[in-house]
Amino acid sequence: MDSLTGNNQVRRKFTVLGGEAQHLWTHSLFKRNNALLTGIKVYADKESDVGVRGSSPGARAGVTTGNADLNTLVFAFYMQDKLNLTERLSVWPGFRVERIDQTMADFFGNRRDKANTDQFIPGLGLSYRISRAARVYFNAERAFQPPQFRQALSPGRGQENLDAQRATKYDAGVRTWLGERLSLNLALFRIGYGNQIITVSGVLQNAGQTRHQGLEGGIDARLLKGLSGFFNFTLLDTAFENGRFKGNRLPYAPRQMYNWGFSYYMPAGLTATLDSRWVSRQFSDDANTRLPSSDGNIGPIPAYDVWNLRLNYKVKKHSLFLGLTNLFNEKYFTERFSFFRGLFPAPGRRFQLGWSVDLF
Repeated sequence: MDSLTGNNQVRRKFTVLGGEAQHLWTHSLFKRNNALLTGIKVYADKESDVGVRGSSPGARAGVTTGNADLNTLVFAFYMQDKLNLTERLSVWPGFRVERIDQTMADFFGNRRDKANTDQFIPGLGLSYRISRAARVYFNAERAFQPPQFRQALSPGRGQENLDAQRATKYDAGVRTWLGERLSLNLALFRIGYGNQIITVSGVLQNAGQTRHQGLEGGIDARLLKGLSGFFNFTLLDTAFENGRFKGNRLPYAPRQMYNWGFSYYMPAGLTATLDSRWVSRQFSDDANTRLPSSDGNIGPIPAYDVWNLRLNYKVKKHSLFLGLTNLFNEKYFTERFSFFRGLFPAPGRRFQLGWSVDLF
């Protein structure tokens, strides 16, 4: 948005339809109970974008600068089998097959694109029970994100079509329970990407080969009667592994993230939850620019800490809740967006009020 000469508007309309069917078959193998899950999933969406240039900062109408439709149709078939090989060892082999059809019609630029993608995605999980209160586990899987079309009027894409993103993921960890009051989880992970799709100053682009690796863990504790607490953390190391910025950290990838909170339940039906999320400093571009530019498009994202409060009151089948997000009205931002020419501020304090009822 240009505060001197006008504004840029992107008006979007989404239409989404989807469905999923699953079947769970329990069977016996090696005289042990096992479960085979199969399913199909169909998803379709249509995104209609219209770009408008307003003649003044507060204008709500103006000259049309773009008009495009994007359509996506996804069909997926998947299978996963839980095999209990012994009393202690379980294996989860599985796979997913996806067919993705995409079309883009740029009415303003008189251009059309289409892409058809078929992908086989395998995965494997292992779990071994060390004792009645501890397990170790290992997971390996492939991941995939389809290609994306260029949209000149979209703030979320650049000037070229994006290639498909593929990744190989590994994680290994341990879960343990210390009595009935304390549980712990600790895991190492590594993700290797090919043609990763990343955001640089609000614009998507392919980043080539990259890595994500680190340590994550969590603690859940029952502290007192009705009072529980939790603490989760992620320590993350990222880097470009080829190209011009080899060795640099990836944008929007903080080294440290911490979440903690407390929840108190009263027999009268009231539950109060207070939680916080702290995110360390991060970069907004692949060059890891440390000094912000004068227009605000490039530069670091400072660390921030946000608190939230949620109250839930339940009586029989009725529930009433009140949520306060960003409880202390912290002033911070999480993105630099070149399309909007500068910092993209995060929302301030927000209130949510709702009611729900269980019909059955």
